[in-house]
Amino acid sequence: MKSALIIHGTDGLPNDHWQPWFKEQLEFADYQVSVPQFPGSNRPNFAAWSELIRTKVGDLSDGVLVGHSAGTTIILRLLEQDWFSKVKAVVLVGTFLNDRLVKQNPSYDKTQFADLLPENFDINKIKSKCDKFYFVHGDNDPYCDYQDALDFCKQLSGEFITVKNGHHLGSERNLTELPEIIEKMTEDGVLNIFSNLLDDEPVEDQIFDCGD
Repeated sequence: MKSALIIHGTDGLPNDHWQPWFKEQLEFADYQVSVPQFPGSNRPNFAAWSELIRTKVGDLSDGVLVGHSAGTTIILRLLEQDWFSKVKAVVLVGTFLNDRLVKQNPSYDKTQFADLLPENFDINKIKSKCDKFYFVHGDNDPYCDYQDALDFCKQLSGEFITVKNGHHLGSERNLTELPEIIEKMTEDGVLNIFSNLLDDEPVEDQIFDCGD
């Protein structure tokens, strides 16, 4: 069976917002999905989280990776590792590339993401480890800069889905589904889902190819 992994964000849980629904959609497409609870979620630590993935989740060759916020950072750094296998697709929801916005908060602890954020990302290495990149981002995300995510998507020749007034695509919007990304992945042949998506009205979105 094909494998998939969903990685929650800072202060996150495996059953947060849209993650249980996304897990169900991947299972419809015949994926065995891991949704771990990662340790110390308030201070994401790449070494600790990647070790849990390496030892507990197992082989993700030709699989699908989904991350939210700090979970996207973990995924990008995983793809830089020599030991980590090439995957079929990566979904980055609210991509967290730097602390430029969050550090403007008066209560921000500048050491909170010291064990997560790299000095730089190796674009060529990341690109070589995945066939298809999907970015999903709120156009008014207060924590993860929209333009930064869009520019990064272009570097990876990915596809970008803008969620109008989507905020950080988490608890603030009470989003329990992200049907536009599943629909796009199905159109691209990344997923093969025979069941109908739920009929709830989706959030307004705009989809475009960053490689254009």
